[in-house]
Amino acid sequence: MEETIPLLYVEGLSTRDFKRALSPLWGKSGLSHSSVSRANKALKEAFNNWHHRDLSLKEIIFLFLDGIYLGVGGNSRNREAVLVAHGITSEGKRVVLHLSLGGRESTESWKGVLNDLVGGVA
Repeated sequence: MEETIPLLYVEGLSTRDFKRALSPLWGKSGLSHSSVSRANKALKEAFNNWHHRDLSLKEIIFLFLDGIYLGVGGNSRNREAVLVAHGITSEGKRVVLHLSLGGRESTESWKGVLNDLVGGVA
């Protein structure tokens, strides 16, 4: 179940939506707030570890920058960009290097992404 909770966040469910969404699976006992909090904490920790991994051994020969727009909470007017930096290694493998929320694809947002990459923090 703890592997499913991050997927529900990706689909746009908030913590309060979880009980309603998962009640058919959990029955009357329901999903505890502490279970959701533990899964959320584990997800944030895993992302933070990935985000700060050492990229110095990656030989990137092509770099791609792209913004993916997602509707927040199902509202298409509140679109926020997920800024994605990915590259192709000398072996021809695609590697996601960076993910961050950027609001919009502005020069300042992309500068932040590139500064993180150059500074050794993905």
